Amino acid sequence: MVSRGIPLASTSCVFCDVSDEDLHHCFFLCPRVEMVWRKIWSWWGIASPRPTYLEFLNMDIPTSRKNNIINVVFKATCVVSLWSIWAWRNRIFHAEDSEVEKLKLEDPFASIQKLSGFWISNRSRNIRIDLDFWVSNPTAVSER
Repeated sequence: MVSRGIPLASTSCVFCDVSDEDLHHCFFLCPRVEMVWRKIWSWWGIASPRPTYLEFLNMDIPTSRKNNIINVVFKATCVVSLWSIWAWRNRIFHAEDSEVEKLKLEDPFASIQKLSGFWISNRSRNIRIDLDFWVSNPTAVSER
């Protein structure tokens, strides 16, 4: 934000207050955010990568069977996750001082699971998701 000319009271990360906030730190390297990503990788049954931002945008789910639908769903889940992290960051940034610490302790993972399943099932004509089953097995998607 500072690099775009927007004055801020502090350039520290709103999640950890340790590092300066930049794109890579805010979405990937902050310890609070890394915790969320580890849960997402575990949910998808993959080892926790530590991608750079550009690598992340081109990432496919590692699988022995190249299933394009699963890769599309995985990438959509990652996009929803990025949006959810940004929304979480903004709730903290714009919160009253008395609410900040409580908001920092939030775990957005459960809402990412639900929101990604809902978003994918409503945005795709070709993918069907059973939302109740989705949270336990995100790779159990099928074509319509």
